Amino acid sequence: MRSWGVVARYCLFQALLGLGSGLVVPWFSYYFLTRFGVELSDVGILFALAQALTALGNLWASKLVSRLGSVRTAVACQLASLGALLAIPVSPSFAAASAFYILRAVLVNMADPVLRAFYMGLLERDERASGSSLQFTVFWASRSLGAYGSGFLVEAASLEAPFLACSAFYLAASLYLHVAFGRGRA
Repeated sequence: MRSWGVVARYCLFQALLGLGSGLVVPWFSYYFLTRFGVELSDVGILFALAQALTALGNLWASKLVSRLGSVRTAVACQLASLGALLAIPVSPSFAAASAFYILRAVLVNMADPVLRAFYMGLLERDERASGSSLQFTVFWASRSLGAYGSGFLVEAASLEAPFLACSAFYLAASLYLHVAFGRGRA
């Protein structure tokens, strides 16, 4: 690896993103069941619909990249997803929370293919496998820590506390991405 600086900066971004993701993503089923008392089949339908619409969002992301650039597109999608994420715990019904969940899933996941292509473009051809492995290792390790911490937040504060903590990590990750990679190049 010759691009350690790029890898380290990108891995820090992935660590922040993973910590935030771990705080809520593994817990969405529990949250919807506990908060709204819905059936598991309703949650399954919600997740399936979100995945299908996320696939369409990923196609739309390439159009945004041509207008905004990779980093700006990723940051814009991630920041826009924060409003939807924060709306979930204050939603009065499962239907409203579901709409915000889908919007959040589409927006936050639109950034993923954009960021993968961007990151791979920063690395030399022979570094890409190692750089990708390091990035995924950091993301999943930090996501596991977030999932572990989420249980403590729920017990110590509230069922909604992980949403606030996740939003803080996502905001920090987005701002860091812009600072680390967005200046001077979009």
